[in-house]
Amino acid sequence: MTFAASEAYNGQMQRVVGLFALSGCACLVSGCGGSSLEAKARKVVADPHATVVSTQTVKPLSGAPLSIVVMKPGGSQGLGCLNDLMGDPYRCPHWSDAYVRLGATTHADMGDLGISKWQVAAIARARATNPRFGIFPIVNQLTVRCAIPHASPSGGTLPGMCATIANPFGKPVRCVTFTQGWRPTPKSKLHTAAWVVRFSRDGGVQSTSEEAHPPQPWATGDRTC
Repeated sequence: MTFAASEAYNGQMQRVVGLFALSGCACLVSGCGGSSLEAKARKVVADPHATVVSTQTVKPLSGAPLSIVVMKPGGSQGLGCLNDLMGDPYRCPHWSDAYVRLGATTHADMGDLGISKWQVAAIARARATNPRFGIFPIVNQLTVRCAIPHASPSGGTLPGMCATIANPFGKPVRCVTFTQGWRPTPKSKLHTAAWVVRFSRDGGVQSTSEEAHPPQPWATGDRTC
């Protein structure tokens, strides 16, 4: 079966969060974000010494654009743990990072979610293996609306959805799955495709394989490798 995204790439070179974006721009904090963004993100995670790992701008289904800010803790207390919110006596592990959702222009607090430092690193490593993966989210369990290159001679893009899943939460991360869905025409059936990047126990990339009919993370949630 032929997939528009696969043809274009070959020819031209999760709990899923309900954020849908028309496009995304990811970067290291040294290149974008600014001190005000970092200060607001620190306030959200309640860690004055937390630092920004990376950011990505997305546009939600409705409302103003959002900035996704990946934060790592500034001390031994991790970030983004539900037990902290519930008053659990167990401390959040130091390897737990968080990604903060802020209004891209207003920096309004839209909440934060936990993500392990191993997931952050594995997703970044997987995205770097191929330019095609640049349209996918930089964090786990996030779905965005993305522009998928069109396979027609005229080029252009097709509007679609892109999701990133990294498993498991702890160490070592075994795989990162990039899943996309699109409709060739507004009334067409949803087409899906996915790429699974698998890792060795020491964190090295072992292989990348394509799946023609993957589970849909925006409908079914998490998945295993």
